[in-house]
Amino acid sequence: MRRQSGYRSMDRAIIAILAITMLILGSVFVTYFLFAQGRGATTTSITKPTKVKKPVKTSPSKPTQAVTESFTPSPRTSKTTELETGESTWTSERSTYSEATKRVEAMKPSFPYIYEKPEGWNGKCIIFVHGMGRDKSVWRRDMDEFKRHGYCVFAFDLPYHGERGRYDPSRFYDVIKQGSQEIILIEKFLRAEGASEVYLISRSLGSIVSGVALGASGVEKAALLLASANLSYVLSEVEPRTEKERAAIQELLSSPDKLKEIDPLYHLPSYKGMIEFHCGKRDKLLPPESCIMAYEAASSAKKRKIIWHDLGHAMPLEEYFDYVLAFFEGAKKAETGLLALVDIPESCGNGVCDVGEDWRSCPYDCIGRRLLVAFQLHIEELPGHPPYYNESREVFMEYADTLDRLAKVFEKHGAKLSIQTEKPFADADVKFGRFILRELEARGHGIGVQSHLGHHIKELGLETDEEKLGYNRAVKEVVAEALGHEPTNLGGGFELENVSLLGVCPGCLGFVSMTALE
Repeated sequence: MRRQSGYRSMDRAIIAILAITMLILGSVFVTYFLFAQGRGATTTSITKPTKVKKPVKTSPSKPTQAVTESFTPSPRTSKTTELETGESTWTSERSTYSEATKRVEAMKPSFPYIYEKPEGWNGKCIIFVHGMGRDKSVWRRDMDEFKRHGYCVFAFDLPYHGERGRYDPSRFYDVIKQGSQEIILIEKFLRAEGASEVYLISRSLGSIVSGVALGASGVEKAALLLASANLSYVLSEVEPRTEKERAAIQELLSSPDKLKEIDPLYHLPSYKGMIEFHCGKRDKLLPPESCIMAYEAASSAKKRKIIWHDLGHAMPLEEYFDYVLAFFEGAKKAETGLLALVDIPESCGNGVCDVGEDWRSCPYDCIGRRLLVAFQLHIEELPGHPPYYNESREVFMEYADTLDRLAKVFEKHGAKLSIQTEKPFADADVKFGRFILRELEARGHGIGVQSHLGHHIKELGLETDEEKLGYNRAVKEVVAEALGHEPTNLGGGFELENVSLLGVCPGCLGFVSMTALE
């Protein structure tokens, strides 16, 4: 009995020891488990990463590939915060963006833009600034051409243009003030992106905006197309199209201090880089005098030059590209053998035939003997053989595009067309809203009236001078509507007994030049 009692005591002791051991092990296990959970709540697991938003990357995944980026902000996007996309990426403690990358992301513009780098980027970027009522897409062809030469390109919508709203005359001050500040931001962004030099190309209103921005920028080279300065003069010369436009102009003219803030005349003197001004000798919207004022205002520029084009208020790619590319490349524009023999004075191009200039050395300023090569194009239709241009949109558009391509061929070689059109083509130009005749005239081509009276007199059935004069007057009126002003040249065969009725006299048609008179 005693032995059995001893065994029972020993069993109880063993059970107690086992129970205590299990309690100790359980406490250790629970403590470890809770500690592990606490760590998991405060660190990112390597094996189970979390998803986070990533910023937009400006560099390509492969350095040899071209970068193409286009951005349109949402209404809630802040101008001071970095941009975000809906893309996601896996990250861990070891994968973070560098501080430099974060700074570039934070500097990205928040307004709509197009930003592209070619594969063989030369390290230089060009900012493109569009004109009034246009948007960034107007530079598409221009950007593609400069990209072929290694330049990265950046075009954006000015305030109240393109994707940023509709322009209103009352916003003129805001467009220039805000737009000029945005150009400076773009320059900083491009330099942060690695650009060694930043250049600029602008047109019309864009050149006013750029003229203000350049004074506070570090842009190395700028080409201002259809440039102007002295807004007091420019605005006083403008004929307002609406009462709202008139009121906006008067408000600015009555606030000289406010006008100075957006006038290149007061900002270009601070520009230290190199600059070219490309202006139209026949520009009626921004008079040539205002371009000369812009040129003279850039008095501190390292180098400045004014180039006159035989155009109105237009400066297509074909007209300026060779000049500007040579300017950006630091090379001289290709010259013919004859031109290389002429010493062109530095003052040539200022609109004044100065001492040391003549018609050979400076034909822009000095009028003299010139070699003229003329190409006359008649647009005619055979009476009684439809469809006529004004009866078929498809037919008209086909020939309007053909005419545009023909003009571009001439422009490429520095030549111009002399175009004379009859009634149906001019009527279709207005009816279908193409206005190709007005566009070609602005590009420097001559537009006149073509009367096919002489070639088709029998089909038309016109016998008296009064009938023939009435026919020509009707053609002239339609062409005048297409051009927006009275044409001065008449071509074709007329077969009038009294040809002087076509000239300048009471009751006459008022043509001052006539060609192919029969």
